[in-house]
Amino acid sequence: MKIVLKLSGESLAGDNNQGIDFNKALEIAKSLKKVYEEKIRLLIVIGGGNFWRGRSNTYMTADTSDYIGMLGTEMNALVLYEALKQVNCNTRVFTRFNIPCAELYDEVKVKEAIADNIVIVVIYIFVQPSFIYSIPV
Repeated sequence: MKIVLKLSGESLAGDNNQGIDFNKALEIAKSLKKVYEEKIRLLIVIGGGNFWRGRSNTYMTADTSDYIGMLGTEMNALVLYEALKQVNCNTRVFTRFNIPCAELYDEVKVKEAIADNIVIVVIYIFVQPSFIYSIPV
């Protein structure tokens, strides 16, 4: 069985619904570990709304605002990755941007990791400002 889970960035936020509360990330990771232990394959897509809700920002272009949101998404994915590692879930992060702490998205690698029961955190697959979405496999 395979599950695709979309998490809101706010799920990692502290009491004021902004930033990151690592204890909340650990709570989520512990819940996900229960699924992982049942050999259910997980692909997780996470948002960045706890850092940026810039579409209503009138001081910059929509494209710039979208890129800022993408950075928040990357931060959340890495926090979730660290939390999953701390609860002993074998996890990999995939993205379209070249960042040293994540793997470049490769559909074959993602499918192989899913088959090996590795928890996958996907930041985003297709990136174009004003049109950003993740495509689970």
